[in-house]
Amino acid sequence: MTNLLVSRVSFGDSLINQQAIKSVATEPKQDNNKLSDNAKIMIGLGALSTAILGGLLAHKCIKLNKLAKDNEQLNKLCSDYKNKFLDKLQFNVYCGSECKTAGKKIEESITSIYGKDCNIKPHTYDTSKEYLIETCENENGFFSRLIASNNKYSKRGLGTELTLKDIKWESIKQGRPVKGEISIQEGTNEYGQKCVKISFPSFETTSTGDFIPNDIMIFSRNGEYTPLQKDLLKLKDKAFTETEKEMLKELTLTTHVGEKHGFQGNFDAILSVIQHLANG
Repeated sequence: MTNLLVSRVSFGDSLINQQAIKSVATEPKQDNNKLSDNAKIMIGLGALSTAILGGLLAHKCIKLNKLAKDNEQLNKLCSDYKNKFLDKLQFNVYCGSECKTAGKKIEESITSIYGKDCNIKPHTYDTSKEYLIETCENENGFFSRLIASNNKYSKRGLGTELTLKDIKWESIKQGRPVKGEISIQEGTNEYGQKCVKISFPSFETTSTGDFIPNDIMIFSRNGEYTPLQKDLLKLKDKAFTETEKEMLKELTLTTHVGEKHGFQGNFDAILSVIQHLANG
């Protein structure tokens, strides 16, 4: 009987086990195999320990089941991201059209747009920490282009696999590009990628005199801001001069009447202009 009682309370603390052994061992033998009050208390403590342990395990199982469900949803989202974007859209970008203004050196990519006398210095960003840039400009209708760090781009219709993924925008710098002002917004898409967007007036205007806005959007690879995005966010309180607005306009220049025509932007020039504006 002594061995049986010890095993039933072994779920509890070792001190409880020792007390149980002592109490049962010294307890005089009861008539009709009845247990003493002390023995009953020890058995009750053992049952309580078992119940507590079982409750903790049950709670843990509930949390693990929820985690497994969350992971299943996350894995599906990651799978969708890879199948619907990475394997298709990114391939099209990195194997897309050459930015015609891009040079072998960063300086050449700048001067091909702004000339040799501009004061825009080559950017110093580590491009391995950057991801994709999307521009949205009017070309007899709005079009988007995704530009990669190798200065190749993929032309797409209004919106892309990135920007269509339920981005909830937050205004960082309020402005009305149709009235010649600058606005900056930031958000996170369904894939968890950060996006920082700067909107500005283009060279073109409507029949009412309003400017047609163009955008440059910087996407991160994940939920962390890239160095380029951080610099863009620094511009939230900046008062842009007309010259600085012209710099941005040139990066998305398309159907502007003049010697220049067609898409002018390139990855290195965009990075250089944003760094120039942030440090100015």
